[in-house]
Amino acid sequence: MSEAFYLRDPDGLEIEVYADNDRSRWPWNGNELDAAVLPLDLRDLLSIPHSMWSGVPSGTTMGHIHLYVGDLKQADRLYRVGLGLNVRTSSIPGALFLAAGDYHHHIGLNTWAGAVPPAGDSDPRLNWWSLKAPQEQLPALQNQMLESGWVLRPDGFFADPCGSALKLESVAG
Repeated sequence: MSEAFYLRDPDGLEIEVYADNDRSRWPWNGNELDAAVLPLDLRDLLSIPHSMWSGVPSGTTMGHIHLYVGDLKQADRLYRVGLGLNVRTSSIPGALFLAAGDYHHHIGLNTWAGAVPPAGDSDPRLNWWSLKAPQEQLPALQNQMLESGWVLRPDGFFADPCGSALKLESVAG
């Protein structure tokens, strides 16, 4: 469904730079994508029309994130049930890929970091991420999140047990 490079920034955080294949080539198996981690096909990647890269454009919004979690069953409850996302791939050991709608994934969750404790305040880390939903859906979404195990912090961010902080934002619906 996509081809990607995984890079580490100076703090050791991974950044995925990817290009989606045409959706007609995505390998659906019922409601899930038949995903695999395969070697990068450079010829195919380079055949995609592109312009010379000159840096990340101002105002760029990340299309998806990958988060390390301690337990996939707990993550499933928090992210699939709590946020109302669809499972897109559950066949890769130690990973779960979720999306709103029919995209391949907006959130990738995995246990590949092992028993590493959550990052502390002085550690390099993702400080927070945001989820945008129509204003009229936010109260129900907040209740759904709390019922599934998210914690609402005093600063208004929701937190999962691994320390990921989520800010709900409204968009015109």
